[in-house]
Amino acid sequence: MHTEVYVGIAIFLILLPLGMIGAAWYYWRKQINQKAWRKWASLCGLCTASISVVPMPLMFLVLALPSSVIKSRLVNSAFDWSVFVALLAGIVALLSFFFAYGKVRWLGCLGSFLSIFLCLVFILGEGY
Repeated sequence: MHTEVYVGIAIFLILLPLGMIGAAWYYWRKQINQKAWRKWASLCGLCTASISVVPMPLMFLVLALPSSVIKSRLVNSAFDWSVFVALLAGIVALLSFFFAYGKVRWLGCLGSFLSIFLCLVFILGEGY
């Protein structure tokens, strides 16, 4: 029984940054009278944050494949590189969101921070 609870919590934590960045895209579209540099900083942060939240949900989809596919070197190296790219994109997004405005700033910063945290947890847990 505890396994299902842990998997449910993990899925919630992995989908939470995706929802936050989606909501930030929605609020970014509604900002009409902002300074141009703030809109561009928000757009840069949203684009890089969108890249950073993709690998973790895809990991759960790949886990549904047969074990021979999961244990192949190609899949392992693809996960390693995608998580590394997601970590770098999350850091760039977090720095860009510091210059955003309003709800986009806070949703983006929190979503990017969670994405960075999940990437670091994946990198630390990969050794086992």
